[in-house]
Amino acid sequence: MLVLSPVAGIAQSIDLDASRQANRKENFSIGGAVGLNAVYNDPAYAGVPPVSYFLSGQLDVRVRGYSLPIAFSYSNRTFTYSQPFSFNQFSINPAYKWIRASIGTTYMTFSPYSLNGHQFQGVGLTLSPNKFTINLMYGRLLKAVQGDSITLPSYRRMGMGVKAVYNSGTYKVGVTAFQATDDASSLQFPTSIDGDITPKKNLVLGFEAGITFFKALQLNAEYNTSALTTNSQAEGENRVGHSLMGALAHGNSTTQFFNALRASIAYNIASTQTLVSLGYDRVDPSYQTLGGYYFVNDFENLTANLSQTLFKGKVLATGTIGYQHDNLKLLKSSTQKRVVGSLNINANPTPNLSLGLSYSNFSSYTNLRTVFDQIKKNSPFDQLDTLQFTQIAQNLTTNLTYLINPTPEHSRILSANVSMMQSADQQGNAVHVGNLSQFVTTTLNFTDNHPKKWLALNGGLNFNYNGIGATNQVSFGPIVGVQKGFLTNKLKTSGSVAYILTRSDTYNSTSVNLRGLVSYDINLHNRLAATIGYTGLAATETLAGRSYLSITAGYNYRF
Repeated sequence: MLVLSPVAGIAQSIDLDASRQANRKENFSIGGAVGLNAVYNDPAYAGVPPVSYFLSGQLDVRVRGYSLPIAFSYSNRTFTYSQPFSFNQFSINPAYKWIRASIGTTYMTFSPYSLNGHQFQGVGLTLSPNKFTINLMYGRLLKAVQGDSITLPSYRRMGMGVKAVYNSGTYKVGVTAFQATDDASSLQFPTSIDGDITPKKNLVLGFEAGITFFKALQLNAEYNTSALTTNSQAEGENRVGHSLMGALAHGNSTTQFFNALRASIAYNIASTQTLVSLGYDRVDPSYQTLGGYYFVNDFENLTANLSQTLFKGKVLATGTIGYQHDNLKLLKSSTQKRVVGSLNINANPTPNLSLGLSYSNFSSYTNLRTVFDQIKKNSPFDQLDTLQFTQIAQNLTTNLTYLINPTPEHSRILSANVSMMQSADQQGNAVHVGNLSQFVTTTLNFTDNHPKKWLALNGGLNFNYNGIGATNQVSFGPIVGVQKGFLTNKLKTSGSVAYILTRSDTYNSTSVNLRGLVSYDINLHNRLAATIGYTGLAATETLAGRSYLSITAGYNYRF
């Protein structure tokens, strides 16, 4: 059985207006690429056949100067769990003058407090006539999932929205409306291990405005209000039914109303390349919409911001400092007050040296994957259905890149990166044991390139520390690799080996990771490629030694 696969979810763009300039004598043509890959895993993953097939392609059909690119992908692989988001993507993006459309699986953002990058399957339109910008969307935000002992059930969720902005160049005004509704009939048994789930609905209205004085002073403001009904089948009267928002939301006794406000004033000093600004943010407790995945709420910020270019453009420094507190409605037993800030410095003191430093203690979400997650990835098709998002409270990153006497025939690159992140559940001014998580990643790499010989050698050291609650884990080890081309670089080969030692409070382990790749360009249209990945884990006091093997072979045809 063939099912849609996430391997080649590629959105294509069509510009019908530009295509009219094409050669009109060409009445019909078709181009693109088709690829077939087979993946063998030993041992096989649960619920996945030992051999998986992936067929993907891109087609560009041209008729009388019009272009219609299409992307598709199919596979016999099924995933080990169901989820309400679609990893299978098919999208067509036609464009004509000031009209652009996205049809299929796509994304759209109105505001961080409205529709905010949520994937949907449907239609999105962007219209930009003259000084107007209008965004419209309609489609399925979530598919219905019945759920099981592992997966939470989910109702089928439909959404629609519009954002219209008028920008004269001196001032702008805009309005936003977004609505999402769960289909209560899409689940037969809406029950999970955490109890029954209920169908939700949400209406968000937003307003924004901005004005510029003397081409230097800018004022901006944005306000959003969200009416969230946690059970659309509940009885009871809307608690604010006499307000405009209450009347539009058609809520009930489970409807809650939230507000988010942000405003800023900025002044640009062109003579010194300086930008100074003040910002204000206020987000109600429990603020959320059905148009985003994650929201940071219950906070009030007052910040001052500075951006400065120094030393004739060799250094760019930006910084923010401010005051933040939570417990806006005094519903918590304690209120957290703190100084918040961020600092970013990028420097190029010489043409061969670049430095970077970044720090922030603003709350944010990140997809947390270490360098060892990539090293242990045996196949390009591994971990296709993995989402690992962590809320980060502090983040510090430094990086260095140095080119050692580069020439067209030979270049050497030394790079280093250190990243430290912290996530904590703070109560008052105390962080209790088990509530603090820390992540530290350090990489040091050296690359020796010989472009005219199609040869590159690289080696590095990697270190990772995870302190999650009261559990600590350290992973470290070297990695070496080589890339070499043959037959005027038609035959490309590469290989790497990594040795990883892992030490934790509960176990110690060592592993060897081998990677190999070979590809051959038969001609401009045909390519063969194969990869192999092997991971060997040494035996421990409690676990026997084990190994994992993945082999991928593929053929690609371009026409």
